[in-house]
Amino acid sequence: MKGLKEPLQDLLDTLINSGANSKAPVYGIQLALKSDNQALTVSTGYTDKTQAQAISPEHPIRIASNTKTFVAAAILRLYESDLLDIDQVIKRYLPDHYNRLLVNAGYRMDKITVRHLLTHTSGLFDYADCPAFEAIYHKEPQHSWTRLEQLQLAMQQGSPYGEPGEIYRYSDTGYILLGEIIEQVSGLSLGRALRALLSYERLQLASTWLEVDEPAPESLQSRVHQYVGIKDFYHHHASYDIFGGGGLASTVVDMAQFIQSLFTGQVYNSPSTLKTMLSTVAATRGGPVAYGEAEQVPGVYRMGIEQEEEPLLHYGHGGFLGTYAGYCPVVKTAFAFSVNQHDSKLLKEGLCREIIYCLTGLLNSGDGSVQREKVL
Repeated sequence: MKGLKEPLQDLLDTLINSGANSKAPVYGIQLALKSDNQALTVSTGYTDKTQAQAISPEHPIRIASNTKTFVAAAILRLYESDLLDIDQVIKRYLPDHYNRLLVNAGYRMDKITVRHLLTHTSGLFDYADCPAFEAIYHKEPQHSWTRLEQLQLAMQQGSPYGEPGEIYRYSDTGYILLGEIIEQVSGLSLGRALRALLSYERLQLASTWLEVDEPAPESLQSRVHQYVGIKDFYHHHASYDIFGGGGLASTVVDMAQFIQSLFTGQVYNSPSTLKTMLSTVAATRGGPVAYGEAEQVPGVYRMGIEQEEEPLLHYGHGGFLGTYAGYCPVVKTAFAFSVNQHDSKLLKEGLCREIIYCLTGLLNSGDGSVQREKVL
């Protein structure tokens, strides 16, 4: 990665300065890259709006929906160990009271499989994208949630998006059920199951933990303050997002390390398991727009990770609080970043695009054209 540090540092500095005076200011950006034998980290800005402490790549953040990649990988570790079948209906793995709740709400428990949950093609209504859930976590930030409470909310607030396999619609509800399945099959709490199934110690993920379920590792730096507009989510009770759809706290360094390990054969016992993870269900159409902005495109989402074609083929996943982790196969390099502002979609998309340009040697020449330059 020789030659990349300076242009990436310049990029982060430019991006944070461009958003300094917006209605949703970005206070800090962290970035880590990891290839087979090289690593690079850069950062700019501060851990919070007081600007009292400079941010570093080692400051942990809540990674929100990036947790889904870990959860999907854990399910597939159980799958390759013959402890569950991803094509089996989920009622086999769920407690009876969960099954009754879903059946009473009109869901086809004889049709929804683990594979449907992994690929967001189950038809399950997304509790995290409804006004009732938003009202509680905004008005009662210290509310202590349970998984069952969130499932009940999904059953009360919405109806099925469609038949299993018919519609692609992103749904945290499916992933909290995957979290329950992991606990039921492994006999461990979700945080401890992820740690064991994904071999955190072997992969050297020393700064990753599931909040509430696990204590924070010792000697970590303070967690970054992450914002939604001007609202600081630092003090929100972590239980609003710890049951499978989110919940991990980590660093961009650990995130890049995990994605690199995933794509280089260090997580699964068999290479065929990664191939399974990168497959999807061929839904016939997309469901309702998610979170007011995200068009639902069938075929893009795999199992806990998306496949993107632009500006070059790469795989990745984002998180609600400004995180992203991806892997670019052509250069065999993983990258992870955190922008501590949810309301910065254009900045995050631009950062992801520019990282890939740098990795592939496609650098903007300044006149709108793209030139090729060896940077790796």
